[in-house]
Amino acid sequence: MAVEALNHAVAGLPSDNLRLHVCWGNFPGPHHRDVPLPDGKYLIPGVIDSTTNYVEHPDLVAQRLVLYAERVGAGNVMAGTDCGFGTVAGPFWVVPPIVWAKFESMTEGARRASVRLCTAS
Repeated sequence: MAVEALNHAVAGLPSDNLRLHVCWGNFPGPHHRDVPLPDGKYLIPGVIDSTTNYVEHPDLVAQRLVLYAERVGAGNVMAGTDCGFGTVAGPFWVVPPIVWAKFESMTEGARRASVRLCTAS
């Protein structure tokens, strides 16, 4: 039903303007029912966690992006956050300086993933 509602909501929109964000990291369950990525679509996995004040290392971000790119194609992947930074993990909010540090790490990780993917092909 959710897929039908989503398809109805985007009906008539140009497909090259659509993006799919996958909240992956803070879902504690299995992912055995994930849907396959449709051809011609971008996957924007959450490669940084928006619910903790820990800053992911750029190499970890790159590793996550490369794993997705190897499965769905490098041209189909964009780095994204896992949900939004307004969510809460326990009693703590992610403080603004950490949010920016996470974005910097995501940017550098995406650059490193691009280099790895370009040199691997």
